[in-house]
Amino acid sequence: MIVLKNVFKSYDSKTVLKDINLEIREGEIFGVVGLSGAGKSTLVRLFNKLEDIDSGEIYVNNVDLKNASDDKIYELRKKTSMIFQHFNLLSSRTVYGNISLALELDKSITKEEKEKRINEVLELVELKDKKNSYINKLSGGQKQRVAIARALITRPSIILSDESTSALDPITANNILDLLKKINKELNITIVMITHQMEVIKKMCDRIAVLKDGEIIESGDVKEIFLKPKKEFTKKLIGILDDDLPRESTYILHFLGKDATKSYVSLASKEFNVDINIIGGKINTLSNGEKVGYLIVQFESDKSEDIVKWFNSNMIEVEVLNA
Repeated sequence: MIVLKNVFKSYDSKTVLKDINLEIREGEIFGVVGLSGAGKSTLVRLFNKLEDIDSGEIYVNNVDLKNASDDKIYELRKKTSMIFQHFNLLSSRTVYGNISLALELDKSITKEEKEKRINEVLELVELKDKKNSYINKLSGGQKQRVAIARALITRPSIILSDESTSALDPITANNILDLLKKINKELNITIVMITHQMEVIKKMCDRIAVLKDGEIIESGDVKEIFLKPKKEFTKKLIGILDDDLPRESTYILHFLGKDATKSYVSLASKEFNVDINIIGGKINTLSNGEKVGYLIVQFESDKSEDIVKWFNSNMIEVEVLNA
């Protein structure tokens, strides 16, 4: 679906994307997460050739974007839609007018077909009653629904979502994410989520790439990343680590599935007659409903190695922070 090999991108003398290798599969929801300035928006603009790469290879739907003709790029863009943080709607037009804009240059679509498509997407995003309303009469959530309807009107195979819920309150944002999940499931549209929020990642995504200073520092299934992230930066994004966390005699216990809700710390404390202090922790429910969790604990004992082995024997991975 989307493949990048050894991609570099720079502006003037500043390299903003460094040796990017990435594969996004058809029909999945893929997340790219990182802080502001990491290169996320630049990366996503490569997928429809709004930006050109300096070197490397990039393929979208088996089209080599680096060497594609203008006609190929035009066809690709018709099948690749974007939704944005600030909606990018025209206030001078109604909801109908904003959605129909993408079809106005396509002379092959009849008036009847256009009406049919617009009514279909309005029903999907639950805005049929707002068809003739002007944009300034809508709430933020309704505006984003219009933007999603506009993205769907060309019947794309890919939707690029660039921080599409960042400007919304938590409840409205959650509703928009539910809508995108519904679209992915019912229409089998590949969705690429660009975000700085791990809450969005865990709710939405099948796989993710973590971007830091223009480089992908780790990638994989969401379950793998949340269960045991390899990089300290990713641990901080998830919330496992912060700079004030004590390191001496501190351990992170990583739980998966049903084990995330069992009282293993109490059992270990009784088994080895040792006080185990819980510093923090969290259970995360992922997009497929699976639970992963972690506990940060402290204990001092001459049986530390045996305690770690006991946790391991109960399918709990232990990370020693002061190792």
